[in-house]
Formats: sequence, structure tokens, C-alpha cells
Amino acid sequence: MNNVTDISMIRLVEQGKKDPNKITDSLIAAGYHKVFTPDELVIATVSATEVFAELELPDHLKITTVKDVSDFVLNEIVDGCLQAEGYTAGKLVAEVIKAGFTQGAPHE
Repeated sequence: MNNVTDISMIRLVEQGKKDPNKITDSLIAAGYHKVFTPDELVIATVSATEVFAELELPDHLKITTVKDVSDFVLNEIVDGCLQAEGYTAGKLVAEVIKAGFTQGAPHE
């Protein structure tokens, strides 16, 4: 699926009506996730932990699994794309694919 825009993924994004949480949730529900290299996982985990600490979220909402990290990274991509000038669903999908997200089995 790399370098190819997935039409069903574009539909999921469009159905979210520019709401980052709805878009992220629909992509997660459709099975999109990222498999991290060890270095990527460390960097993403540190970033997520810092953001969650700044937000002073309750313990039950904190990052505890690789899936949580993947979901956080996906949400960051979605949010960033929605705020970018010239936003389109196709551009958002391209960024998600470029970041290494694929559809498949969830994290263990």
C-alpha cells in the first residue's frame, strides 16, 4: 500500500469531518497501526510521555503499550495535517502512509 492512496482510508478521513479524534478513532478501528523500530519506539514513547505529563492526564489515560504509542503518533499526524494550510483528506492519508502506518493485525 506504500505510495498508493487508499480510497477507503480517504473515506474514513472524510467521514471524520475534520475532527482529529473522530478521524484517529476511525483509522484505529479500521486496523491502522505502526510497527516501530526499537529507536522509533523509544523516541515516540518519550514524546508521548512528555505530552501526557504536560496535560496532567489521569493514570488510566497514560501510555502503557506499543498500541498506545502507535495511537498517539497517529493522532499527532492527524492533528498536524488538519492544522496545515491546504489540508485535504488525500494529503492526510499520504502522511499517515508515509509515516509507516499500515492496516493489519493489532499490536500484541
